[in-house]
Amino acid sequence: MVKINSKDGLIYVDATLVHGNSSITLKNALVDTGSSATVISRDIAYSLGMKPEPTDIINSVQGVGGSESVIEKKIDAICLDDVAAANFSIQIGAMNYGIELDVIIGLDLLTACKVVMNLENYTLTAIKE
Repeated sequence: MVKINSKDGLIYVDATLVHGNSSITLKNALVDTGSSATVISRDIAYSLGMKPEPTDIINSVQGVGGSESVIEKKIDAICLDDVAAANFSIQIGAMNYGIELDVIIGLDLLTACKVVMNLENYTLTAIKE
């Protein structure tokens, strides 16, 4: 079970990103059910050793604030406490959205992990099959 934090009317969780021999835990992981993709900042990607390569797929993500070009990469793991996905495709972008955040947890990760959001108890829980 993952504890949700609310800040300025938005929902945040802690997220740990693992890639190669590097890992980082982030406190500003925005849970955004309106985002189809999980997005991390370029700075975070670089700290994990993820650099742009000529073979990278370039996508575009859109939101209320506009759109930006992003690079798609596979990350070894993304973990929200006991909710985790391995070898998961994420998007890497500038993330200049005017609010303090390091990663957007999108619907792709929430559905891949079969997450149920309980806003009465402020938790995320993965359905175990």
